[in-house]
Amino acid sequence: IVTSKRELARNISKEIDLFCYPNGNFNQDIIDILKDEGLKLAVTTHPGFIHESSDLYSLRRTLLHNDISDSVPMLECSISRRVPFF
Repeated sequence: IVTSKRELARNISKEIDLFCYPNGNFNQDIIDILKDEGLKLAVTTHPGFIHESSDLYSLRRTLLHNDISDSVPMLECSISRRVPFF
């Protein structure tokens, strides 16, 4: 994490302060490394929404793919977590 963050920052000439867990795998040791490296938040692969009380190092997200976001009914189903019947 540390080396990758520094290499990426050097390559794009910008500070890196956000992180996405590879395959969604993380634990408290990883969170501690992110904090020590100055990262401000991280997203998981866990579905869900971000709330004011959400932990900034285990933020959930709603995954959208072209086949879903190209159709308003499919997008609504994805966001609401309903099964489409059309």
